[in-house]
Amino acid sequence: MGFVQTNKHYTKVVAKLNDLVFQILGTPSGKFWKDLNLEFSPSFVKKKLLPKSWSKVSTKFSHIPYCENLLSLFLKLEPSERITADDALQHCYFATLPKAIHHIPQTSSIFSVPGVYLIPDITCDNSHL
Repeated sequence: MGFVQTNKHYTKVVAKLNDLVFQILGTPSGKFWKDLNLEFSPSFVKKKLLPKSWSKVSTKFSHIPYCENLLSLFLKLEPSERITADDALQHCYFATLPKAIHHIPQTSSIFSVPGVYLIPDITCDNSHL
């Protein structure tokens, strides 16, 4: 029964993330889903949203160096247009991290690297989460 609970939670999280992305990029068309060879269900998309102006989105992150640029590379509806994880790790946004972070085992925490620690961002509005 735990799996069912976890799966339901996962589905809700994915739906919420999709909603947040659609609020920024706009709702994909039926053609978009067809081109991805995915089943399109009108019930999946609650309402038709138009894309927001990037300037309205980016101002929320303008105080964080290189964040706007990296975010713009991630936020693409077309998967082939998105930055890869490897390329993202080489982005200027991560330049201040110790080089050792690129050589830790996949099963290790980044917090095991000396000099890496979490600083809460008190300027960030997380009310959307």
